[in-house]
Amino acid sequence: GLWTGSSANGSRTADLVAVAAAEDASVDRVAAASHASADLDGTFFFQTAGTDFPTHRGAFSVVALVRTREGGTIWARTVDAERWVPNGTTFFIRNGRACYDIGWVGVLTSRRRVDDGRPHALVLTWDERSGRARIYIDGRLDVERVLRPKAPLREAVLRVGFTNDDFPNPSALVGTIERLGCVRERLTDEQVERISRRLLEGGPMVSEREARAWYAVWDFGGRDGREVTERVVSDLSGHGHDLQLRRRDRAGETDPLPVVVAGVRPSDVPGGRSANGSGASSVEPEAFSWSVRDGALCLTLRPGRTPLSFCLWFTAAEASGAARAIAREMAGTVLDDGGPPLRRRLDGGPPRWPQRLTLPVAIGRDVGPLAVDVITHPQQNPWFCRMRLSGLDFLPDGDRMVVCDWDGNVWLVSGLSGLPERELPAGASSPTVTWQRIASGLFQPLGIKVFRGRIYVTCRDALYCLHDRNGDGEIDYYENVNNDHQVTDHFHEFAMGLQIDAEGNFYYAKSARHALPALVPQHGTLLRVSADGTRTDILATGFRAANGVCLNDDGTFFVTDQEGHWTPKNRINWVRPDGRFYGNMLGYHDVKDPSDAAMEPPLCWITNAMDRSPAELLWVRSRKWGPLNGALLNLSYGYGRIFIVPHERVGERMQGGVSPLPLHEFPTGIMRGRFHPQQGQLYVCGMVAWGSARHQPGGLFRVRYTGRPIHVPLELHARRQTLTIRFSGPLDRRTAEDSRNYAVKVWSLKRSANYGSKHYDEHPLAVTAARLAGDGQTVSLTVPELAPTMGMEIRYDIRTADGQPLRERIHNTIHVVP
Repeated sequence: GLWTGSSANGSRTADLVAVAAAEDASVDRVAAASHASADLDGTFFFQTAGTDFPTHRGAFSVVALVRTREGGTIWARTVDAERWVPNGTTFFIRNGRACYDIGWVGVLTSRRRVDDGRPHALVLTWDERSGRARIYIDGRLDVERVLRPKAPLREAVLRVGFTNDDFPNPSALVGTIERLGCVRERLTDEQVERISRRLLEGGPMVSEREARAWYAVWDFGGRDGREVTERVVSDLSGHGHDLQLRRRDRAGETDPLPVVVAGVRPSDVPGGRSANGSGASSVEPEAFSWSVRDGALCLTLRPGRTPLSFCLWFTAAEASGAARAIAREMAGTVLDDGGPPLRRRLDGGPPRWPQRLTLPVAIGRDVGPLAVDVITHPQQNPWFCRMRLSGLDFLPDGDRMVVCDWDGNVWLVSGLSGLPERELPAGASSPTVTWQRIASGLFQPLGIKVFRGRIYVTCRDALYCLHDRNGDGEIDYYENVNNDHQVTDHFHEFAMGLQIDAEGNFYYAKSARHALPALVPQHGTLLRVSADGTRTDILATGFRAANGVCLNDDGTFFVTDQEGHWTPKNRINWVRPDGRFYGNMLGYHDVKDPSDAAMEPPLCWITNAMDRSPAELLWVRSRKWGPLNGALLNLSYGYGRIFIVPHERVGERMQGGVSPLPLHEFPTGIMRGRFHPQQGQLYVCGMVAWGSARHQPGGLFRVRYTGRPIHVPLELHARRQTLTIRFSGPLDRRTAEDSRNYAVKVWSLKRSANYGSKHYDEHPLAVTAARLAGDGQTVSLTVPELAPTMGMEIRYDIRTADGQPLRERIHNTIHVVP
């Protein structure tokens, strides 16, 4: 890499070069860059010869201070090959539990989990006489079993952090080993307790005198006064069993880690100059200093009042000799590339994606109360983007919209102001919009919001603000607003939706892991990021896969969740931001009681016949939508539908249901929607990955209210022996007051660790009377057996006031019948 700064500080000094573990007289400064940190990320491990440490006779013990949330190998005696072998021995963590395995013999697994990210003293002991292997956790015996190798292992190596490519799973440790040692004796319970206590208190495993009796003792943090170089961890026992660092590539091959090579050069003119240039030196070499901190190579610039211009370069070499050659070459290299100064470079360069894609908009016919316009998206594009659309919002000018896709791109769609408000006359040409790719490389963005003219995007790793610095539309600067996001490699932990309140606080939902317990506190939560980006607060817990966030005017939220383990059916949750628990026992929380009474119940349970995967909710805030203005909508990823959500608050409970809007199903799953602030019409977008009955990978649409009569349930109330439904349009009195035109049935669900639930005790309820109120829109049904229920279906087959058939259904939940 090369950075050039421009300022006037007229001097030149020789490069200050840092070459890992190399000394070279041709460079002025050399520092050792330590790669041998206690932190292992699965790409490297440590190895030494181990033939003289038998694990099939005599006795031995292995002691380690470990922290992990993922697992992997702690210590192994195996062969220097790809595959696991009979009679190899490995001490590792799998599924959160410490294990000791002898190849083709058996395994001993601890009862207690150790994958909570906290330090644990783990001890393995074995003796030939009893054949018993014992695992101790934090000084206490956890489990023991007889395990005997069948034969000795010849040409063995000892490995730390990795066993073999094919065993165990995972083999490479992702976590921290701070200290590790092995000794040719079985430690007693008292010795284990004493050593473990010392490790957990931050002390050394053994004293310097005691270490001489051990086979090997390694301190990965260098706390015992021995330096850890980039390739060697010294054996503190004095027996020479130093660990060599090894790297794993994607094919499973292992070799030493590369060597870091870096340099910094003060420059005497803007834009840099040759290392061989002349000029009086006014910057001392001490203005720059190299150091190694926690395994990282660090450059420190000494504070000063005079502006400093410098070039910084770094690279990697495969070995120390190559590093020295690079340093010599750089000593005579001209670093000025003749380009603009640094400040100008920060303002963005030429467009990366200059093409603009102009596509037609298919304006729907106004034959019903709602019409759908298809905004064609570039499924075929020069960059082979998959176009699984996951969020949208509008720029202040009203003509442009930003759209993100799940595969990491952001698009600018312009031309919205030219779209007609009603269907086109026969023979008219279709209007068009223009698509411009403006950002890429984001990590699964699933929410986008324009606030005070700025574009914000929710991704799995961070919340970003996107800046176009030179006015060409493309994003030049991805500002990290907040990266408190807690990310593991699990596929299911999406960061869903993005809303912003009037004060500028950000809200999104973080999904939990699928069928697995949470690993981090944000798994299965609703989150708030402060307006200045400095903190993230957990507002609610117990979600499984909350696909989006609806922010209400009173500071509460509506959040959907998906059927699965501990979630018997899909649910719409009314969320109060006070830390309440919403049902998923596999999320991160402190709730131990699995009963339904311990969770906040949903506004409604949505059974599969209505929707298999609900997405985000939103309020209708548009007079253009006539009688539906002020209603609550729910989008459907599972079936590509839009539902209206009639509901009521009764005391501390919110209850209600869903009913489809009179629309055909969309060809893709509908994920996000927003009302255009000037047009007043609804724009929705969506995608399909899995778990949807739709098949089109993505889509963008406008849903218009045409002004024609619409009859959907706006309100639903449950009272003693009475269900009351207020519709958005007038009804035919004769059919509306015929109780035979209604059918009500109820069922219950069973919430458990199993995936989903069937309907239990499903049975009809008699409707004995129906009455239409004087407004002509409100029907009251007499249901003598009406009672709280997890699931209810209300079917109606009536007519509107103008004689049109009205056949539909509501699926709802009742918690309270006042």
